Amino acid sequence: MASKWQDLTKIKLFYNLFRGISTCDTNFAKSYAAREGKFISKIMRGDRTPRKWCQSSDSSSNPHTLLKPRLPHQSKRRNDVLNKLFMKYITDLLATGEVAPDIIDQGVEISRVSVTPDFNKVNVFWFAKDGAESDERIEQILHRAEGALRHELSQLRLMGVVPMIKFVKDRQYIKIIEVDQKLTVADFGEGFIPTDPAQRLKTIPVLDIKLPAQVWSEIEKLHEDTQEIEEHVTEDPLPSMRNDVLGLDQALIMAKVKSSMDKSRAAFSNRCLNIVNPLSKETQQSSKVTEYLSVKQRSEAFSAFLSKRQIDEKIRKQVKKERSLNREDELSFLDEPKIVDDDNDILDVDVHQLNDDSDEFYDNKLT
Repeated sequence: MASKWQDLTKIKLFYNLFRGISTCDTNFAKSYAAREGKFISKIMRGDRTPRKWCQSSDSSSNPHTLLKPRLPHQSKRRNDVLNKLFMKYITDLLATGEVAPDIIDQGVEISRVSVTPDFNKVNVFWFAKDGAESDERIEQILHRAEGALRHELSQLRLMGVVPMIKFVKDRQYIKIIEVDQKLTVADFGEGFIPTDPAQRLKTIPVLDIKLPAQVWSEIEKLHEDTQEIEEHVTEDPLPSMRNDVLGLDQALIMAKVKSSMDKSRAAFSNRCLNIVNPLSKETQQSSKVTEYLSVKQRSEAFSAFLSKRQIDEKIRKQVKKERSLNREDELSFLDEPKIVDDDNDILDVDVHQLNDDSDEFYDNKLT
């Protein structure tokens, strides 16, 4: 009994010692216990009510309003190309009077053309030189010509779908014209001398340091000497520009390109004027032969051509066969003993001459 009690005390002591040993930090144990308690409290209490979201009226806090949408490089380049193309064709159509004949003598000028980034509208900026008196009438004429102008541009196939066209008055150019008109009327005084506006851009260096008179005289002498030297010096004429750099004749290539372009333009103009291109004699004869042959005649001519070709093939095979037989006979003749004449001389037989004679005979037979 005493031995069992001692064993139990040993086990209890060992159990207590084992539970007391720990390698964790006390701070970590506290934080872990706090985290577990927080998690259990969330489970027991449930989810809290969500917060209400209110849209702020301050636009500066919204990054989407601050950042402008940027176009990719390809669409920007396409936009620039379309602006140039629309500018060219719109000015041509308005100048010829096909779209709006009443606008030719109104002094209307197109300053620029701008296609919107989404390619839904084409803004055509214009201004009139006459002033604001005729602007309302011109604006009405241009507004009526928008649909016809869009139709003409769609016929040119500049893009898949030509966007809506809108004529917009260019305020910037109008203000510049008004300023120029006021400057022409303004009074600048009696001593005013009008100068070219280009002269205002020239900058003349000014010295802030006063130089003595002797230095100024030396500068003037140097200036006169340089002018005399420039007058006497004759520049040698520049040599003609080479067009065969690295063995590539640029002049010849450009001449070929220009000739091909001239031919294509001439063909296009003839087609527009309903002029038939002149054909050569050979092409005219061949076209006449094929034009007057019926289907039956063509089939008969083709069958005759095939029969003639078969006959020629049979004759060629027969001649070839006879040639091979003749050569076999000649070879067998050469293998036989030689013929000796009365003077015990061997007769020389020319084999090549025999072959040539046989070929000539069969050629005459074939013809």
